[in-house]
Amino acid sequence: MTELIVGKTPTTEQGISLVNVLKNNIEIKDRVVFSVFRGEDYTLLPKEKNVPSRMMKKGYYKFIYTHGVIHQLYDVKNDPNKLNNLIFCKEHQNIFKEMYFQTLAEWRFQEYSPIITTLKKNEIILDASSNFKEYALFY
Repeated sequence: MTELIVGKTPTTEQGISLVNVLKNNIEIKDRVVFSVFRGEDYTLLPKEKNVPSRMMKKGYYKFIYTHGVIHQLYDVKNDPNKLNNLIFCKEHQNIFKEMYFQTLAEWRFQEYSPIITTLKKNEIILDASSNFKEYALFY
């Protein structure tokens, strides 16, 4: 998004630009994907709100860490619906340990602030905040 809006990616930005992938349909080899989210209303944690979670996908494996909940490890090629948690399988312990370490190693828990947006015809306007200046996305 930064490269599309600003024209270049700041050197302080983590990760790689996906602009070339989107524009030229180029495949990224050996790509590792992380996702951070905050969950609410977990059945196992009825009094907890804003529970931190992080997901890592590497190859065919997907690891999910949710604070206070049993870890999850899936082979999404052979189990696309993620019905068989491999976390306790001995043959997957090395994969689990590697993904667990990588998932938590650089993760800095932080509070998330909502981004206030307004819609005006084919323009999404993101109001200025302490994190960034005002921007508009066109679709």
